Amino acid sequence: MELQVDEGMLIVASALRLAMKNLLVVRALRDRVDYDEGALVAALKTEIGELIAEKEEESARLEKVLHRARRRKGWASWHDDYRQQDVPVLELRAEITRRLLDRLRTLIDDPAFLRDELAGARDAALDDIVGARLAPSTPAAMDPQYPEQRERRLELLRRDLDQLRLRTW
Repeated sequence: MELQVDEGMLIVASALRLAMKNLLVVRALRDRVDYDEGALVAALKTEIGELIAEKEEESARLEKVLHRARRRKGWASWHDDYRQQDVPVLELRAEITRRLLDRLRTLIDDPAFLRDELAGARDAALDDIVGARLAPSTPAAMDPQYPEQRERRLELLRRDLDQLRLRTW
């Protein structure tokens, strides 16, 4: 069980790092905002808080499902028609969820974890930004008008990011 919880935390940490990397890129390119560790730590805590709320809902749902499954005999009629024979697996899922919740509740106030996640996100964002800047496509690098059109292209990118933000946030 601990291995599954550890793997779950690796997935959580990866998702948090990706969310923060995306925020850093958007803040740098679209908003032209300087790096502000305080604001970014607050945003990371918000991400973790949302994940905690999601896991709490999942835990409550699993408890209800377990309660029903314990009273139901026979074979399932559909994919989430849990019965008595499903109880051990559901109990395992519920316990893993509880342990993940415990870890997340601890990590939301762990300055070392927050700094490490933010540092990983910052490094990934810098890699993306620098990589995009230093590795233009061959035709763009050979186009004499590329430097003149750079600002227009960045503005188009900012507009695309704004449209994506409106669709996903």
